[in-house]
Amino acid sequence: ISVEGTAVRFTAPLPGRTSFTGDLSPDANTLAGKVANAQGQVGFHLARAGEAAVKLPPPSTLLTKDFEGTWEGALDANGKSLRVLVKLASGGDGKATGTLVSVDQGNMEIPISTVAIAGKQLHFEARAVSGTYQGTLGANGEITGEWAQGPGRLPLNLKRAPAEGGK
Repeated sequence: ISVEGTAVRFTAPLPGRTSFTGDLSPDANTLAGKVANAQGQVGFHLARAGEAAVKLPPPSTLLTKDFEGTWEGALDANGKSLRVLVKLASGGDGKATGTLVSVDQGNMEIPISTVAIAGKQLHFEARAVSGTYQGTLGANGEITGEWAQGPGRLPLNLKRAPAEGGK
């Protein structure tokens, strides 16, 4: 997100790298401009309807070795299997960062907003798709859990992905 004077610009990774360019009105009650992605561009006009209410994601916790790395699983969505990867890494401050990859949707990468680890419990939130995951690491080394997106809830069990370059 960048703001210079009344010009506002930002890019969203979903859907398909969308960019917004607009100008804030002098009274700061409207934002108008253009939104563009690979399919083209259209104009937009947003009007303020009350005071700003931004809920920032909670900070991630420290990443433990138990959860670090790449995990794979599949969602059964209306009889169709959708493979996913969950990539968890340690940021410069030691806190967990992550990416959710939808393998069967063109390897679409979805940023994970927050990763919280408490003992053997894993919780993460992917705000870009309004999704959350809650799982428990079992003695077998697999995470048994549930993916929730909007009103839907689906089981999602994760196992460690084979190391790159070999199985």
